[in-house]
Amino acid sequence: VKHVWRLPVSPDSDLWTDEAQAILFPCSSEARAVARRRSCDVDHLVYACRDLDEGVAHIHKLLGVKPAYGGTHPKFGTHNALLSLGSGSYLEIIAPDPNRTDQGTKPKIFGLDDDISSANDMDGLTAFAVHPSPSVKGATFELIAQSLRLAGCKIGPITSGERRSPDG
Repeated sequence: VKHVWRLPVSPDSDLWTDEAQAILFPCSSEARAVARRRSCDVDHLVYACRDLDEGVAHIHKLLGVKPAYGGTHPKFGTHNALLSLGSGSYLEIIAPDPNRTDQGTKPKIFGLDDDISSANDMDGLTAFAVHPSPSVKGATFELIAQSLRLAGCKIGPITSGERRSPDG
């Protein structure tokens, strides 16, 4: 045996029978229910850049809509601007916060800690964030992550993020 894949299964053992049947009978109603549990909604796309004002200006020029300042991420040392994409999804433009408390360290998120000489070498879509659909029983971040890895996607760790908005 060359490869042993750990199949993504729900943490809810009551759903395991459906998942086993979905593997054995991929066209069954159980398989469709399992596929829904593995599906997700896009929360946001991440455009990382070295300078937030320049990133906002670039997106404004590209799309014709100016993103609004979103706030800071004290945990990561970044700040952002946001642009709604409709249906609850948004584009996040993120850059190192020049007012972060620890100026000696670089933000450790989305490659912003890499030593890159110019903003043009960095600016671009670097990540996306998803969340389980709240209407689907048994959907979890872990199940989505396992499914993405099984499909060959290289994904980072599951982390929570917080933003401090301008109004507090």
